[in-house]
Amino acid sequence: MKKILLLIYFLSISSFLLANSAYAKTHVQKSNSQCNSGEVYVRGYTRKNGTHVHSYCRTAPNHTTCDNYSTKGNINPHTNKRGTKRRNRNCATKS
Repeated sequence: MKKILLLIYFLSISSFLLANSAYAKTHVQKSNSQCNSGEVYVRGYTRKNGTHVHSYCRTAPNHTTCDNYSTKGNINPHTNKRGTKRRNRNCATKS
């Protein structure tokens, strides 16, 4: 009986540690030095509802949305996610 309880305890601790290490790998905080040129660093913050937003790098503000990572045709170099927002008419199409 002791062996079974010890095994259950060991498996519980192991799964907890694995889950926490996987979470930590996907929620790595950025630092200002990790931003590329043309990007600005955004500090982590807590929303009114209590949700914590980790720090990140985003494109520097300018007069267009054509170069934003969230715009279709662009890829975020930090997450490798493709943009999903429609391009404006004034954006030149990539060839």
